Amino acid sequence: MVANQGTSEIRFYDAKGARLNTVGRKGSGPGEFERIASLVVGAGDSVLVFDRSTRRLSVIAPTGEIVRSAMIDLGQGTLANSMIGVLPDGRILVSPARSGREPTTSGLVRDSVDLRVVAADGSVTAVGRFPGLEAVLEIKTHNGEVISVNIAAVPFGRSSRFVAADSLVVVAPSDRYEFDLYGPSGRLRSRIRRDHTPEPVTAADLAADLAWAGLPNEEARARYRKFLATTPIPKTKPAYDRVLPGADGELWFRDYLGPDHRTRPGRWTVFDREGAWLTTVELPVGFEPTWIGPNRILGTWLDADDAPRVWALGTRQ
Repeated sequence: MVANQGTSEIRFYDAKGARLNTVGRKGSGPGEFERIASLVVGAGDSVLVFDRSTRRLSVIAPTGEIVRSAMIDLGQGTLANSMIGVLPDGRILVSPARSGREPTTSGLVRDSVDLRVVAADGSVTAVGRFPGLEAVLEIKTHNGEVISVNIAAVPFGRSSRFVAADSLVVVAPSDRYEFDLYGPSGRLRSRIRRDHTPEPVTAADLAADLAWAGLPNEEARARYRKFLATTPIPKTKPAYDRVLPGADGELWFRDYLGPDHRTRPGRWTVFDREGAWLTTVELPVGFEPTWIGPNRILGTWLDADDAPRVWALGTRQ
């Protein structure tokens, strides 16, 4: 499946790349999408699509038929919700886009992230609150009134990754190489740690961050250089930058690549559902996996024109 944001469509393809079906169009009605935020595979090969603008979750059968839809609203202060994954019993793991607390001062912040499990009847179970993204907040005021709020991620800053894997909720802060396995009710089941020597952030890393920022002109680059000079940059890099669940419940962690990640192969460490190390896998330069199955990995790669191409890589045990 491919979510096309430009046309607000979900496109179904077979293993050879032939298009089988297309669902959706731009709009806010049933079977329509305004802003597709998440797309995951659920039970029975159904597809769950979350529209961030309408806060609607749609369940689509493999045939392309929309089976049902429901609104997901986690309450006042939740500006938007993100669907992270689906548990075996059909409940979904979601998170607000932000906490809803109004910022009061500029500076370095690390807001918290709420994780919740939502059932088909709309009932909500809190998993917990966890560290979010390190960012720099800039608040501009006029006559005592806030007129703008800008937030920018700290280069090489810490963040947390969240995954629904089998019947577990994985919480993985990248401050160090460790991750926690929670049950859907929020009970901590285990904490997994791995030996890891943090890699220092160098001047070359900051130069690469500037080069890969995609800034359009020298004026923008000058502003970003000032941002780098005035922002507390971490002395070491995060332990990892991506976490993906495998179809058999295993967990894939990618070693931190940095801003020039398209120039180097990705090195992934694979753990079983209990957190035991299984193997290390190196994936091709520029390949960004999105789904890991028993015998193939689906993902995207940007061609010379920066157009995304979908790849399927075969794997062997």
